[in-house]
Amino acid sequence: RTPILLAQLDTRDPQLLAAALKILTRSRNAEVAKTILRHIEAPDFESRSEENQRALFAALGEAADDSAVPALVLLLHKGGWFARRTFQRLAAARTLQRIGTDKAVAALDMGLRSHNEAVRGAVYEALQAKVTP
Repeated sequence: RTPILLAQLDTRDPQLLAAALKILTRSRNAEVAKTILRHIEAPDFESRSEENQRALFAALGEAADDSAVPALVLLLHKGGWFARRTFQRLAAARTLQRIGTDKAVAALDMGLRSHNEAVRGAVYEALQAKVTP
């Protein structure tokens, strides 16, 4: 069933996407995480609704392990010195926080020390969300 559900990640229907992701993320799975990450890194990702983007990032936090950390770090730091606050930057920080491995926590610590205010702000906000219910 996994290949059939992975094919559904192309959908723009939020209910179908949420249902497929719910089943796919019942446990950590490298294949599922890699496929979700490909969708997040796709050039058309920003054209998806914010609801779909949120669902994909949340699912990545459930399915991913350390192998997703480098890609999330790139998303967190995307834009260089002129980077601004973006949904994707905050979602990458929150996903790193949800993964919670030593490597993910180290990436968040580096983000807190970044010279870029947008990166520091995203990491700080992600860490605050963990503390505040």
